[in-house]
Amino acid sequence: MFLDVDGTLVDFVEHPEQSQAARRLICVLTDLLGLARGALALVSGRTIESVDAIFEPLRLPISGLHGHERRDTLGHTSRAPLDASVLTSAKARFKDFVADHPATFVEEKGAGIALHYRRAPSEATEVEKLAVEIEGQLPEPFCVQRGKMVIEIRSCQNSKGSAIEAFMNEPSFAGRTPVFLGDDATDEYGFRWVNEHGGHSIKVGSGSTAARFRLDGVGGVEEWLEDYVRFLHATDGGQAHGG
Repeated sequence: MFLDVDGTLVDFVEHPEQSQAARRLICVLTDLLGLARGALALVSGRTIESVDAIFEPLRLPISGLHGHERRDTLGHTSRAPLDASVLTSAKARFKDFVADHPATFVEEKGAGIALHYRRAPSEATEVEKLAVEIEGQLPEPFCVQRGKMVIEIRSCQNSKGSAIEAFMNEPSFAGRTPVFLGDDATDEYGFRWVNEHGGHSIKVGSGSTAARFRLDGVGGVEEWLEDYVRFLHATDGGQAHGG
């Protein structure tokens, strides 16, 4: 089981630091981790540190920054080598944009940087112009990733698909059927990988997608997970969650 965070497990908020998982959801994920015998991971565009703050005190296996960093099932964290110093110019462009458009804001992620305009949806056209300008100047392996009311400069060496693949090579996941829930453009990489490997891809919310199934929103995801936990309890968990 692989789960995106924002827009899938928690609703979008004005600022990423305001996100907090409900206690009920944390309990469900804790149960699912045990019933799945460790084969549960979060796959997010956030940093690992940021996701941990949302689900405190729960610490799950997780991929952060679109596959750039990953904490495996043993708790070991690894990061892909990357020279983020080349982002200096792009960061300056983002900050200049925010100075002229105060309702937008920058989120620095170390190995990447995001420009959010959730509080200023009318700025979408101007944000897209900036994205086009910057992406023509970025050196490899960096690219511009578009999401829900956000553009992000990140390394395109990795993706949510490569993150899922890495987890599937760990003993807890190996030989099992991958299931991935996500809501945004970055999740499409994960959907395609899961589809290609005989798994189940589930899009949360509206919009075109490669996913084969769909849930209405965050509330629908929580209900689905609760139903699944009850099913696993009723069918001796581990056997029902096998490949």
